[in-house]
Amino acid sequence: MPSLLSIEQEWLDASFKGFPLDHQPFTVAQTAKQGLNLLRGDLPFPCAVLREKALLHNSRWYAAFASEMGIDFAPHGKTTMAPQIFAQQLRDGAWGITVGTVQQAWIALDAGVPRVLMANQIASAGEAQRWLTMMARYPQSRLLSLLDSAEQLRMLGDAALRWEARHGQKAPAIEVLVELGRVGGRTGCRSVPEALALALAVGQTKALRLVGVEAYEGLAASGESEKDDRMVRGWMQSLLGLVRAIDEAGGWDGEEIIVSAGGSSVFDLVAKALTEARNQLAMASKLRIILRSGCYITHDDGNYQRLQQAMEGRGLSKTIREGLILDCCDSPLHSGFFRGSRQGGLQPALEVWASVQSRPEPGLALVTMGRRDAGFDSGLPKPVLCYRQSSLEPASQHWQLQAMNDQHAYLHIAAEDDLHVGDLIGFGVSHPCTSFDKWRLFWVIDEQYNVISAIRTFF
Repeated sequence: MPSLLSIEQEWLDASFKGFPLDHQPFTVAQTAKQGLNLLRGDLPFPCAVLREKALLHNSRWYAAFASEMGIDFAPHGKTTMAPQIFAQQLRDGAWGITVGTVQQAWIALDAGVPRVLMANQIASAGEAQRWLTMMARYPQSRLLSLLDSAEQLRMLGDAALRWEARHGQKAPAIEVLVELGRVGGRTGCRSVPEALALALAVGQTKALRLVGVEAYEGLAASGESEKDDRMVRGWMQSLLGLVRAIDEAGGWDGEEIIVSAGGSSVFDLVAKALTEARNQLAMASKLRIILRSGCYITHDDGNYQRLQQAMEGRGLSKTIREGLILDCCDSPLHSGFFRGSRQGGLQPALEVWASVQSRPEPGLALVTMGRRDAGFDSGLPKPVLCYRQSSLEPASQHWQLQAMNDQHAYLHIAAEDDLHVGDLIGFGVSHPCTSFDKWRLFWVIDEQYNVISAIRTFF
């Protein structure tokens, strides 16, 4: 399993997409010594890179936001599945790491993450057995998961009995958060009374322990501030109402109650709604609010850029103290075509580079990047940079991808554009989650596109 030490000692070679075929293998720890540079042609294309300065900026920016709001955060690890990035997020103050599956939880635990919140249900008897085994194997770490039905509650109770019979010891109590969903949404109890009944049922079993409540609002976000504010405020008030109802029924037995929500779409509204509602409760001091945004760490050039603009229209940048924001565009290469937040917010850190392979007709260029290399579920990649004739410049605004095959992308340009076979194009993505899972290896670059480290992913 991928401990941080084992990752540093891992050998990289031509079996990794993006590794130069004519280069001798080297370890992750030896990456900076290789003297590789993307723009010089040292790497094969397509190639995925992470800008170190933007990555560090985003990590610290989000931590500063959480600190200013007086809340905690457990970044969603499914975005990157990169233990090295988990470690950076933890260094910057993350309470823990969120995951989506039991397998992802195992990877996070093995990488030394102290608290793992699976924002999902344990959905089978076999997964329940593995969950209990993880709890027993990593007693120094804390694991939490979601619960949304009496049927799941019974399954987990039965799994605990079978685990005890198999291992000859008492099963650890599974810590759960009751999920409050919405009609027509994804998982979660459909009403506060339903969630309350389930929460109280947890107290009647020794196999589980109720530690909090949870919601996920991200799929309901529209990008329209007034509409999203109403949606979030109503949902979060219901979530805190559930906390209060459980308390009035004597359903809490610990000193701390976890309240978790907040994806990457409207985390500012979630933080505001939860903190305002919390401050009206007599039990406010017992509540630990945990956001679970994941995409912030690399941000993007598409959907989340649009959503951040809506956040900044709501005054998001005023939340962060002056002096905590890094300057992400002070290099000669990036000055003049800065494409991230102009208010000190999140910056795109992920780029996929490809080369022009064909100009078969006027107004069309085929590039060496396809569906195997970049996500396309929330919009096609966006051309943002071009390197030609030893010059890096912003991509023309009228350039646009029209389609992608497995290994090709169709870039529509003007017939008179000076773009040739062999020119390099850097693409920003929309929704980084579905680009990360296409690469086992990301090169980390400085602002001159020198390769300074390597990031391994484990999907």
